[in-house]
Amino acid sequence: MSTLRTRAELQRLARLLDVPGERLHALAAVGHGPLAQLRERATAMLYDADREHLQRIAAATRLLPAAIAALIAEKSLGPLLCARIAGLLPADTALDIARRLPDAFLADLCLELDPRRARAVVERMPIERCVAVSLELARRGEYVTMGRFVDILGLDALLATVARLTDDAVLLKVAFYAEDRTRLDRVIERLPEARFGGIIDAALDGGGELWPEALSLIAELEPRWRRKFGELALSRAEASIRQIVQLSDAHQLWPALLPVADSIDEPEAVRRLHAALLVQDIALLERMAAAARHSPMYARLAELDWPAPLRAVIVAPA
Repeated sequence: MSTLRTRAELQRLARLLDVPGERLHALAAVGHGPLAQLRERATAMLYDADREHLQRIAAATRLLPAAIAALIAEKSLGPLLCARIAGLLPADTALDIARRLPDAFLADLCLELDPRRARAVVERMPIERCVAVSLELARRGEYVTMGRFVDILGLDALLATVARLTDDAVLLKVAFYAEDRTRLDRVIERLPEARFGGIIDAALDGGGELWPEALSLIAELEPRWRRKFGELALSRAEASIRQIVQLSDAHQLWPALLPVADSIDEPEAVRRLHAALLVQDIALLERMAAAARHSPMYARLAELDWPAPLRAVIVAPA
């Protein structure tokens, strides 16, 4: 899971610096915590540079009619300068200007904006504009930027956007880059029932490309949502359950999968997981048992009915 957090943090930093994520790959060794600190310091440096000059532009902007200010913003200042100025304007002024700007320009601005520094503006943006700009960002594949706004947008705006983002793979990619898992719990609480299964489907489609992202998110949700997603995953065909086990092993995701499995109460779901484990090779079971040995799941694994050769692997002494 720490590897996935590091990958997410690298992509956030790459988005901030406007460079391809591959160029920052060497920084993965420092871990997600130091990378988050680096991103915070880089953000502060970018926003504090020329602050006095930006404040003068913001002061001049307040003197202009909103229609003129919007025209200057779009045709002369551009999205980068507008993003830096947005948090320096009174929220009413910024909103009056923003409603006169096209969705495409606001999407460009969002790419350059630290939403926390313009929280008062972002929180008061009309829901229909939030949805329109979000759809434009999704069309461009700007999931990192969308994930950062999950932490700031009002719940009604988030739910309206989710309702229009009908591709569950997109929803999963955006959620992966959201930092505030509490907000995700609140959004998930209001999801239509069909979206839960759709998220699992999206995670396993295409050879399970998005399974690591999905599992890392599910493992950090409230226990009731871990249980719901886990039981849904284990209600799928046997081949899909075996795929889940093998993907989790291949990506070294046992620390994420085991808490999800431990939250499951439904006997049939436990039986289906057990059946999928019984047909795995010994090496995979050894890796699972090693990861489980110091987790609550270990006792539950030991209670299952294993053939003698497999029981020796599962309950082997540390």
